[in-house]
Amino acid sequence: GRAVKESKRMLPGGSKRGKGVGSGSGRANPNKDQYVLFAFLLLLVLATVTMLLFLPGMQREVRVPSSHLPRVEGADSDPSQDEAKAGGDESPVDGTVSKELHNRFEGIMKRIQDRQDRLEAVLAKLDPALAAEVLRDDVQSTAQDLSAVGNRVNQPLANDNSYQESSRETGGRFPELPEDREKRAAVKAAMEHAWSNYRKYAWGLDELQPKSKTGNNWLGLGATIVDSLDTLWIMGMFEEFREAVDWTKDNLNFHNVGSVSFFETTIRALGGLLAAHGLSKEPALLEKAEDLGKRLIKAFETPHGIPHASVNLKTGQSNNPGWIRGRSVLSEMGTVQLEFLYLARLTGKPEYAAPAMDVFKHLDKIEKRPEFKGLHSLFVSVQSGEYSGSRGSLGALGDSFYEYLLKVYLWSGSQFEGLRRMYDESSEAMHESVVLKSDPSKLTYIAELDGGRLVHKMDHLVCFAGGMFALGADGPTRDRDFSTGEEITRTCHEMYARMKTGIAPEIVEFSGGNDFRPGNRATHYLLRPETVESFFVLWRLTGDQQYRDWGWEVFQAIERYCRLPDGYSGIRDVTNANVVYDNQQQSFFLAETLKYLYLLFTSSEVIPLDHYVFNTEAHPFPIMKEGWNADYLTHFPPATK
Repeated sequence: GRAVKESKRMLPGGSKRGKGVGSGSGRANPNKDQYVLFAFLLLLVLATVTMLLFLPGMQREVRVPSSHLPRVEGADSDPSQDEAKAGGDESPVDGTVSKELHNRFEGIMKRIQDRQDRLEAVLAKLDPALAAEVLRDDVQSTAQDLSAVGNRVNQPLANDNSYQESSRETGGRFPELPEDREKRAAVKAAMEHAWSNYRKYAWGLDELQPKSKTGNNWLGLGATIVDSLDTLWIMGMFEEFREAVDWTKDNLNFHNVGSVSFFETTIRALGGLLAAHGLSKEPALLEKAEDLGKRLIKAFETPHGIPHASVNLKTGQSNNPGWIRGRSVLSEMGTVQLEFLYLARLTGKPEYAAPAMDVFKHLDKIEKRPEFKGLHSLFVSVQSGEYSGSRGSLGALGDSFYEYLLKVYLWSGSQFEGLRRMYDESSEAMHESVVLKSDPSKLTYIAELDGGRLVHKMDHLVCFAGGMFALGADGPTRDRDFSTGEEITRTCHEMYARMKTGIAPEIVEFSGGNDFRPGNRATHYLLRPETVESFFVLWRLTGDQQYRDWGWEVFQAIERYCRLPDGYSGIRDVTNANVVYDNQQQSFFLAETLKYLYLLFTSSEVIPLDHYVFNTEAHPFPIMKEGWNADYLTHFPPATK
């Protein structure tokens, strides 16, 4: 049901350029040297102060309660006796903490140099105002790093999860992980190739068609631009970011746009604008996001608040396409809550969040059909508000609803237990009915339900669930859920590794004695991100090198089989090394696939998972624990039913 809206093609040269922003005049910025000198001196002072204040403290003995120390099987002494001998309830740790802190300090000094290089690059390309903003951000980040080192000197090692072994056994989360600069640079080069060819051949259109060197529209909103804004920022492509912002300010208008997909426009355009504003603090992006949000919210104006699939941005009228017969899709109605909540928080207008959150409350109240064994049906009637249809799935039409139950909970500070309850109920139902093992390799997969009957197939879309289960692992089922996340991610790796191209098909079917095979008429690959998303999440949670290795294998396969001289294309048959291209560079390839691959090879301090939650289009939203007043709370599902 993608609506196509033709719009006037805007070439790069047609967008208005701000003063000093890549104008091509060749004139040097007279303030550049002053900014560079100021930045260098400031960073030098910060580094000196750090060495004087914190480095000596790193050398002193740090005492850690022995109850926090690892227990070594077969050790000769009893920790309690050792404590008694020491004359207290603490025992010294010989040099380990000092070494860890010293390594952390050296890492901060390296990041100071990286930030200076980043600032100089910005000053060379962008206007002084943006350079000053980047300088402020980098100084703040450096100050936070230094503060963290100071705090670590005065805190027991075992009280800090970042220095515990990050595994299910110890309960640690979000370890500090280093970058892989070479691989990170390779992924950035791929982004530059994808972006530059979109800019050359399809600027202002939704997506590039790299084989024919043209572009196409299906939203009419410059989808690749708004979907890629935060990727450009995260990868340090600031000149390209500024040009994209200029196009957004000058050419992204909604008053003449007709019917669009409510779901796709929300996750790509609204989510992209909000995330880019959150990272860059560019006011125009929030202004555009609010204008778009006001138009999209009209889709909720139905008898039970179940949003229609399509909404006309010009008139506000909404409807559902004929093929779903007056029903709305579970994943579409249940994957817009993060975006409308974030819009509400940024604008201070809770009324933007209410209709979206009321959908969760409604779905929590209505009765699930018994044949779905605790899962949700893929369809809800707009008129009756009840579940409809016979299918249940964690794949297409269902997937991201379950993702958002967890992610809205995490993003709002892990404090609204009604969301956690809904997610846990769904997770339990999945484990009881559709989480299965293949034969003979015992690969974990998630089947579908049709009228209560198991359908042994799994979409590539389901591969996001590896990261979901790992992120959501908590409480009594923590070990089970984390293992499920790891095992699904391994299965998705095998979906790539067993194909001739090293690329996974859209669907695999599981059959006795042969694990799986590509689905019938589903051997294509659309540049999808879900598997590398789970690699990224599992890497950040465990630090296990295999996830980086698997991600690099996927990236190399994409480079070999999907890269064209003028962009990237999906392929029609992953089982044939003589590939046939589909001539489509999806906007989510830049927004998700390349972003997750890039973050897989950065340090864990770049968009850290304890500070951000990604929407389903990989747009990072900063976690908001505070500020939830009654205007919001009444729209969250209750903690108990």
